[in-house]
Amino acid sequence: MIVLYMLRRLTLAATVIFLQSFPWLQLTIMMYTSIFLLGYHLRAKPYEYKRFASFELLNEVSVLILTYVLITVSWTSDGNTRKLQGQILIGIVMITVGLNLINFLLAFVFQIYVIIKKIIFLVRLAIIKIRNCWRRRKDLPLIPEPRWPWPRRRTVAIKPLLDQEATL
Repeated sequence: MIVLYMLRRLTLAATVIFLQSFPWLQLTIMMYTSIFLLGYHLRAKPYEYKRFASFELLNEVSVLILTYVLITVSWTSDGNTRKLQGQILIGIVMITVGLNLINFLLAFVFQIYVIIKKIIFLVRLAIIKIRNCWRRRKDLPLIPEPRWPWPRRRTVAIKPLLDQEATL
């Protein structure tokens, strides 16, 4: 997936540098790369979480709408129409940046929440282990250790994979 983004940036840089006298060709290439990446996101769904996928689609649709508005800007010469189109461009960019900022802040707050939850869990576990150590000395019943409050990620067993490679 990173290759597609690098190719997109390389294409954009190449069109800006080598096609300076052909703005309509620059916009056409930008439009087709946006359509291609939008189709790729809709078809392949490369993101694990739905929130990331939806914001990536929002960004791609915003770039595509900006390209369409830029095409109309390049065709018009009236000052008032260009001013309106410029305000539309600024509005689209501000909405997209604002939504991405809100998404970033929510993800940041959620990560802080998860870290605090892990710290609380580890402190509780340490307190229980200390209490159990103290209770063992006095022959009192032990306190059960708390369970991990969220599901653990699945891990792949490496040893069977290494054994298969050794037999090949």
